[in-house]
Formats: sequence, C-alpha cells, structure tokens
Amino acid sequence: MQLKKCLALALSLILFWACVKEEFESAPQSQGVVVGFYADGSAGTRTTINDDGVSTSWSTTDRLALWALNESTQAYTLNNTPFKVYFRDTSTSAFFTATLDAAMPEASYTYYATYPTPASVNGTTATFVAPATQDGKMGGGAAIMVATPQSGIGALDIITDRSQNDELMDGNLHMSMNHKMHALRMFIPDIDTKRYYGFGDEKVERIELTMPWDIAGTVNTDIADPAAGLTLTGNGSKTITLNLQEPIGATTASGDSYDYDYAYASIIPAPNGDVNIYNGQLEAIVYGTTKAAKSTISLANFSSTHSFSAGHITPVILNCSDIRERHAIRLKWEGNNLGEDIHTIYFYDAAGTEVYRITDVASFVETGIHDIDYTFNDSKDAILSSLAGQTLTVKYESEHAIVSNTIVMPLTLATEVKCHEIGICAPYLFFEDFSRLSGYDINGGNVSTKERAGSSLTDNFFTPGWTGNQTSGQQGNAIRLRTRTETLWGIYNSRVDSAPMAGLKDGASVNVVVSFDYAIAAELENDDCMSFSYGYTTTQGAIEAHEYIKYLVYETTKGNHIDNAITVKIPSTSYITYPGNDVYPTKYETISKFEIQSCTKLHRLSWEMIANGHAVDSKNHWLYLDNIKVQIVSE
Repeated sequence: MQLKKCLALALSLILFWACVKEEFESAPQSQGVVVGFYADGSAGTRTTINDDGVSTSWSTTDRLALWALNESTQAYTLNNTPFKVYFRDTSTSAFFTATLDAAMPEASYTYYATYPTPASVNGTTATFVAPATQDGKMGGGAAIMVATPQSGIGALDIITDRSQNDELMDGNLHMSMNHKMHALRMFIPDIDTKRYYGFGDEKVERIELTMPWDIAGTVNTDIADPAAGLTLTGNGSKTITLNLQEPIGATTASGDSYDYDYAYASIIPAPNGDVNIYNGQLEAIVYGTTKAAKSTISLANFSSTHSFSAGHITPVILNCSDIRERHAIRLKWEGNNLGEDIHTIYFYDAAGTEVYRITDVASFVETGIHDIDYTFNDSKDAILSSLAGQTLTVKYESEHAIVSNTIVMPLTLATEVKCHEIGICAPYLFFEDFSRLSGYDINGGNVSTKERAGSSLTDNFFTPGWTGNQTSGQQGNAIRLRTRTETLWGIYNSRVDSAPMAGLKDGASVNVVVSFDYAIAAELENDDCMSFSYGYTTTQGAIEAHEYIKYLVYETTKGNHIDNAITVKIPSTSYITYPGNDVYPTKYETISKFEIQSCTKLHRLSWEMIANGHAVDSKNHWLYLDNIKVQIVSE
C-alpha cells in the first residue's frame, strides 16, 4: 500500500503555486523600445522544479529565443532574439521582454520560440546541448522546449509602462511551450524500515544515472514543428551526473502523510519503437559525503506503462540499502586567474600520460566540486596506489590559451577510505613571483661596470626566455635592474625582457591586462634623475639596452629603448636607500591595469631603468620587480 502511494504521488504534477505575480526587473535604462510576449502554460511548460518537489516554474535567469517571420517578405524581423523574464505568474506562466533598436514594422508575422536559446540555428533547425551534468531541478537549460508557432500576429506591442502587469498579459502574442525532453523523478522511500535508505542522517548530494540509450548530447530539432523529436548529432552519452542543487534525503512518513525529497533528471527520450531498451536496466550510483550506494532497476518494469517519451515524467525509486564507504578524490574549484572561461581540464602524471580529463568545467565552477569516485571501481587499489604522493601537472584550456600548474596527491590516497579534497585554481596567463629563481648577478650589483648587451637568463628562471643586462636576482625573492650614470659624459641604461606569452595558442590574439610590483633605490641620497619605463616587444632573444655617451665634440646613442613604453618619473624622495648587493626592499608599489591590445604568444613584457641627464658624481640606480601577473581580458 505504501509503495502504491509513493507511485501515485510521483506521477502527479497538479500542484500549482498561488496566483501571485513576481516582478524581477525595473524599467529599462537603455535606448530602444521594449517589447514582450506571454508564455502561458500548463504544468508541463515550465522549466525549474520548485521547492515542493513537484510543481515547476520559470526561473528568473531563464531566456527564451524568439523568431518573427514576416509573412509577406519571408524575412526574419526577429531572428533568435533572446527575451528574459520580466515577471512570472507563478501558477503557470511568465512574461518575457527584450529591448529592440526600433519598433517592429507593422506586418503579419509567424512567431517561433524555444527554450533555452539555441547553441546555433540553420534555417528552422536549432541545435541544443542536452547537458550531461545537471542540478537535479532541471534548471540551467536542461528542459529543452519548442513553442507552438503562432501565425497571423502583428508586430509585438511596445511597452511603455511595464508596471501594468495585467494589461501586459493581454498582449498580442501568447506562446505555448512543448517539452522535448523526458524527466526522471527520483526519490528514496521507507526511511522507517531502512529498507531502501542506509545513509543515516547523511543526505544524497550526487547521482550518476546510466540508461541503455544516449540520454545527453548535442541535439537538433525543428523550431517550426512542435511535434518534431530530437535528433542526436554528437557527443552522445548514456550517463549523466546530477550535482544536486539541494541534496535529498529519504521519504518520511507520519500516519498516511508522506514528505518526499525529489531529484530530477532531464533526459533525451527513448528511441521510438525500440523495444530492446526494455531488456536493459537503469543504473544509479548515489553519493553522500562519506557513503555511496548502487541502485539497479530493470526497465522491463516500465515497458507496459511508460515509454520514456517527450513531455512525460517517470518515477524512479532508488534503493540505497547497499552502502559502501566512499573512496574518492574531490577536486575543489578555487578560482580562475586566467581571465577567460576554461572549457577543459587535463591531468597528467610524471611520465606525461593523461590520467583524467574534465570537459564540463562550467558545472565544476558552478558547484565548486568535482568528484572522481573509485568506490565501485574494481581497479581502484592499483589506480590509487599509482597516484598516491604523485605530483600531477594540471592543464587548463580556454578558447585562446592553455596554461598549467601542479597539484600533489595525498600519500594516503590508496590507504585511507574517504573523499580526499584537493584544491585547483586556473593560473594566470603569465605569472612570475621569482619564488623559483635560483639567484644570479650579471653586473647588477653596486659596481661601475657598463654593459648594454643583453644576456639570456633562462638558466636562472623557471620560465625560459627571459633576457636582460645589468641585472641581478635574489634567490626566491625578486629581480633588479641597475642603470649607471658616469660623471658628465655617459648614461648606461638597463633593461629586462620577460619570456613570451607561451600560454597563448598559435594564432591567438587577445587583449590582456598586466600588473607588477616595483621599488626604486639609488646609490646617492636625494637623487632626482630617475625614471623607469615599461611596455612590451615581440622581438625574440637578447636585446641591447640604451646607451648615451657625450664626448667633447660629439655624442653617440646605441642600443634600444623599450617599444610601446610608458614612463614613470620617480621623485627623489621615493624609496631612496644606500643599498648593499644583498639588500632588497620590504615595501613595493603596484602598477595595475596596464593593457596590451592584440597580444600574441610572441609578446614579451619589457622594463627599462633610466637615468635622466648627467650627474656630478658617478652613481647607480636600481629598479626592483616582483609579482608579475598577466590576465586575458574577457569580452
């Protein structure tokens, strides 16, 4: 009797919210005209599961795409135009708006709409991604929908007062959405008898589902035909992962009343007419923080009453009685310093062999965790033993760059049964804090030597490609540039050029922002003839620094100032000390937001220490550099 009640409730979708309108946006501030339309609906036409676990509603972040085909010219006045939620009538429907450059021409239109906005469109064929990673509430575009086309409708009404919600709902365009995906609604009954639930007080936070057919991937459908099915075109997966936005527990009972927690999965419907799928099984691996269970269900139990078709919901009872202690690696997302979204993360062992790959980085970033679980892996002992204590190279790939850093795996990875947490963070496109500097001195100390020829610094740097003259660096600390002024007759500048931006891909051209710390010192007190320049170059190899010599009857200039330079004048009261060869500053200033347009992998950062004019005494000046950071500026 109890199981029948569970199934009966799981099949119900007739719980609506009260008819209260929620407004999400204020009046637009941008130029143009605001237009909108109403997406009406029954319970089956909305996107996100509500807190009651049964009813659904539009999310405030939802975007619909709208097309308006002029029936006379057969040209699109609106073409895949995104509309966002203005307010929702929380029982069933929502009103969507967009700001257009100008009012639509008066004409008769045929309107099409989809949710979410397609990845691409060719004619009336739209491409979507049925996600392999979801939040358990069918949010984030997991519920793909196509509207029933509306013909013979005029231009969208211009909205001048969006506070009149009732009037807006009477507008000239109402669209009714049709689900293209199937939903699985999962719950865990019988906490009283412990027959299905062995997690104790621990809730389920992740579910991996596997079906006999591809349930996620890239799909196409016809936006002009609401009856058309989905066609899988690539990246098919029989497994999806639910990182539950709200972890679920077991069903609780009080007399004849039941309190359910639900997790939803949006899947590509089963192939039409393929009866062989009912010879297969649904497999669910269910994870708590420290425990896991595997639940297997024969699909033969569903064949007579369920077809896993579009727009329908199948209840799934998860048996979580066979409990195992989790043995896993939990990667924790600690940030992205690259400045551009990462789409793939690769892990390599010391031999350069790829040992793991994350392709759904967006979900990883959103949830903050990514579990690599070995609980049910028969080879886990050998795999984890081979990884324990290893330093792995982690590569992060974006549209324009591939950058890397390292992580160290726990020594107890193979012996301690738990979720081993390891943080990862995408590094800067270019970074140097000189912590791995071995220390060097190429006439950079307190000496009278003059040198304009550049030298390779590769042997001293973790990142190959640095060059410079009259420069030195303290092990693990910073580097400095030394400029020499000779009494009345000569200035010998110094310069350093960084390694190139090797993290950028071949052919990539991006805008970047640079920051660095600097400090200044002089050999003599109250020196007022110092400045330094910073900029960039694409010249490779060592570069001669600028030199100026004035003789009795003529003067000469040799070497190179920095290209594209920005010069900073240093007041005589700034950071003036009597430096020793091993004395480095404790206080630095920061240059930030220095932008380089159209940066490529050949670009190098450049610094030049400059002496201005002639001095009564011969003397040295120093520029200290540390904490150099380069980020891509995302568009």
